[in-house]
Amino acid sequence: MKLSKCFDEEEKLFRAVRPVCNGKIFIENGKISSAAFKDKKGLSVDRQGYREINDCLKTMKQKFEGIIVSVLVNQCNKLQIKICYCPSKNNEYHTELHQSDDERLLSDIQAYSLAKLAVIENDCNS
Repeated sequence: MKLSKCFDEEEKLFRAVRPVCNGKIFIENGKISSAAFKDKKGLSVDRQGYREINDCLKTMKQKFEGIIVSVLVNQCNKLQIKICYCPSKNNEYHTELHQSDDERLLSDIQAYSLAKLAVIENDCNS
């Protein structure tokens, strides 16, 4: 089934987060840092699409190390985050989160809010 460019409000967006990356602490004492949601190129996530959550986690565990976290589309919408579906040749679920039409890097408050809202789905190493 081909994915739509439109997102369901309850669709999950998944991100792999390493506990420590390049000296930055992304997860400490079970809390996610806002730094985990900062990327000047646009924050890469995998959208759930029509998949079961366990299928999403399984696919991500094959590609990434770290911990998989999720946020909901409606949470991003409330924060006025632009959700850009941009599938790649190797990943039909690839999506990016941008601050706005003009700015890719999420604002500090957007990143902080996502860190507070994010749910730890699974440890990639388990």
